[in-house]
Amino acid sequence: MPTTTAVPDHDFRALMSKRAAGWSRRKPPSAFRYGFPFHAVPQVLAHFTAKQHSEPWLAGRLVRSLAADIARWQGVWSLHQPSGLYRLDDRGPGSLCHALLIDPAGVILAYTTSHSDAACRRTGIPAPPAGQPWLASTTERIPPDGAVNVWRHILRVSTSAPIAVSGAAYNGYKDCRTHDPGTHPLPQTMPNWYLAAQASATRLAPLIPHSPGQTYRIHDGTGLAWLIRIPTHPGRKPTALRVQMSPADEPKIIPLAPRAAAQAMTDPQVSLQDADR
Repeated sequence: MPTTTAVPDHDFRALMSKRAAGWSRRKPPSAFRYGFPFHAVPQVLAHFTAKQHSEPWLAGRLVRSLAADIARWQGVWSLHQPSGLYRLDDRGPGSLCHALLIDPAGVILAYTTSHSDAACRRTGIPAPPAGQPWLASTTERIPPDGAVNVWRHILRVSTSAPIAVSGAAYNGYKDCRTHDPGTHPLPQTMPNWYLAAQASATRLAPLIPHSPGQTYRIHDGTGLAWLIRIPTHPGRKPTALRVQMSPADEPKIIPLAPRAAAQAMTDPQVSLQDADR
C-alpha cells in the first residue's frame, strides 16, 4: 500500500483535477471494495453540504453511504503516485457525477462535483428501491441483509426540497409520530423517517410568507407544530428547527417576536405552544 505524502488542505481539490499530473488507473486496496468504513474530514462534510444544499446533519451519512456504494459497485479508481492518494469517480449507469479523494487509511479528504444533485441532468429522481432502505451510520459498513443503500434517493430529496429539516426537527418529528404509530405505516428506518418528515415539511412550504429573518410557529393541522426560520440570505432555504405535538386541528401560522423566537430556537425545553407568549 502506498505511503501518503502530506498535501496541504487547499491543494486537495486542485489535485483532483483531471489536468493534474501523476494520476493513473489503479485498483484500490481490496478492503475499499468490500464495505470499508470510510470517514470524511469535517471540511469535506461542509463542502458537500454547501454544494448540495442538503442538511448538514445528513452529510456524514450521505458521504459514507455514497463512498461505500460507489466503491463496491461501479466506481473508477485512480492512484496519484506522488502522494499515494486515491481518486474514486462515480461513473456507472445512472451515476450522478461525484468524485472523492481518499487516503490509504480510508479517510475522505476531498469531494467534488460540477453541480448540485438537484441540477443534475443525467438522471431523473432515483426511485427508492424495493427492500428496507438504509443509510450508513458512524459504525455500519455495508447494508445488512435485506437492506438497500438509498443515498441517491435521499440526496435527491434533500437537495431538491424547499425546506431544510434540521436534526432536531427530524428527531422531534420521529418522537411525535412514534407515539402515534398509525400516522407512519412504513418500516421504521432512518431513511423512511427522514422522507416522512421532509414530506410533511414540504407541504408547509406554500403557506410560509417570504419574510427574511422571521421565525414562525406553524400548526400543520395533523397534530404537529413546527418552528420554521426564514433565512436572510436569498440563496438559502427556510429551515424547520423543531417539531412538537400540537392540539390544533387546522393549519395556523403565527409569526414570533424576536425574543420569543430566540428563546424557542435556543431552549429545547420551551414549548412551542408558549413560544409567542
